[in-house]
Amino acid sequence: MAALVPAWVFWSLTPVLLVRDGGRGWKYLALAGLAGVVIDGTIIPLAARVIFPLLLRGWDGFGPIGVAMTMLMWCGVIGFGWVVTACVGAVLWERTAPPETVIESQTAESNA
Repeated sequence: MAALVPAWVFWSLTPVLLVRDGGRGWKYLALAGLAGVVIDGTIIPLAARVIFPLLLRGWDGFGPIGVAMTMLMWCGVIGFGWVVTACVGAVLWERTAPPETVIESQTAESNA
């Protein structure tokens, strides 16, 4: 559980970094962090234990180049997981934050 704390902190801060004035409402930031823990802290590592060996086995006949291709593909999978986590966190923040906060953050961006 302690290993999930950095993931929760990182993904809790995502709306603060991606949305102007997105740092309002700690409860909403905590919900976005929870989405990050679920996706990035549990689903991706569990998928790594199942999918990564299958990917490696498929490229095994190509030697070192096959291992490099597997690593490249896995970096794509991790990147996809991060994008999904950021999008889910942003949607959760937008859906649960007070409407005034969401509208202010969107209008402030268009006026800037």
